[in-house]
Order: sequence, then structure tokens, then C-alpha cells
Amino acid sequence: IVIGLIIYISNIRKKQAQLKQNILKQQVLRAQMSPHFIFNILGSIQNFMLQNDTRKASNFLTLFASLMRNTLHNSAVETISLTDEINMLKNYIELEQMHKGDKFDYEIHFDQDLETDLILIPPMLVQPFIENSIKHGFEGLGHKGLLRVQITDKNDWVEFVIEDNGIGIQQNNEGSKNHQSMAMTIFEKRRKLIEQKHKKDFKFEMVNLNDINPIHSGVKTTINIPILNHD
Repeated sequence: IVIGLIIYISNIRKKQAQLKQNILKQQVLRAQMSPHFIFNILGSIQNFMLQNDTRKASNFLTLFASLMRNTLHNSAVETISLTDEINMLKNYIELEQMHKGDKFDYEIHFDQDLETDLILIPPMLVQPFIENSIKHGFEGLGHKGLLRVQITDKNDWVEFVIEDNGIGIQQNNEGSKNHQSMAMTIFEKRRKLIEQKHKKDFKFEMVNLNDINPIHSGVKTTINIPILNHD
């Protein structure tokens, strides 16, 4: 009876954990494919078509279709390669860059010897922070924005450092804060779930650059995502 009770409780906990994970996957998918983002991109494609700029419209549509396909696929899996994560981030950034009329530049740096195809990490954890930089950090900026992403292999985890020259966290308006709060809530739930399931540290830090050096502006986010190859 005791053994049976232990097995029963264990199965209940597994089902609860799986249900929680499925709910988070749905929340992530809704956040990634928000109607506002989709309508903005489709509107930009329509504008290029009305301007008879078929090349830009075609490029935009190709990027958009690729992002939607990858988002749907990655939301259903527990791990993806670092290569796929980088390509998805590039895809998203370039769509936003085209939509905003090249009002910002971006750089993604990583060691070219890094075997990105062989490193497996949880998907779609970095994009919300990049979205915050583009949509909120660069909003109302008086100069051209610059987004930098540095990716480093730290053996047990992959470190993503996202840095922008935007307006910083404290100056964002209330709507921006609410959007960031929702994205951060989803991220924090996923972070804790990954820590519990894989028994690995998953740390991140977000700071205003102005707090470090008064002559700088923007936000620096450091995310240490655990590598899950051996799980």
C-alpha cells in the first residue's frame, strides 16, 4: 500500500509538472506571436507592396514566415541547438529593424570556433529581453539605437549578454513596464521550472548602464542559460 501510494503521488506530481510546463509553453507562444506584432509586420509588408517595392516585401515575407514556422516548432520542444536560437534571434531582430525603418543597428558576437550545432539549450528565453530593448529602450530615442548580443560558452551554461544604448528601465512608460512585467513573469516561471527539472543553476541579471557609469545609457542583461546536452 505504501509503495502504491508513493507511486501514485509521484505520478500526480509528474502530471502537475507537465501541465505547468504546457501552460508556460502556451504563454510563451502567445507572447512570441502577439497580434500586435503580427499586425505590425503584415502592415509593413502591405506598405512595401503598395510602394511597388516587391524585393523588400518578398524579403520581409520570407523572414516573417521563417520566424512563425520556427516559433511554432520551438514552442513544442524542450531543447534546440544554439545555432537555431541564434538564427531565430537574427530573424526577429531583422524583422523589427525593417519595420522600424532602420532606426537601430545590431551586432551578434560569438567565438567562431564555438560548436553551436552541438550545444542544446531551452528555446525562446532570450527574445523577450531583445524585444524590450527594441520596443521600449529605443522608443523616443534621440539618436540611432544600437543593440549588442554577446554569446559565450561557459562549459555548463551559455552566457547571453544583451546591451543597448536606449533610454533605460526607469524612464520607460507605464505601458512598457506592464509589458515587461508580463514577459518577466513568464521568464521567471520558466527559469524556476528549468532549475527544478534539470537541477542546474539558471541565473540572470538586468542593470541600468547609467547606474554603472553616468555617461552611459541603456540596459545590460546577462542570462546564463544551462546547457542540457547531457540530461
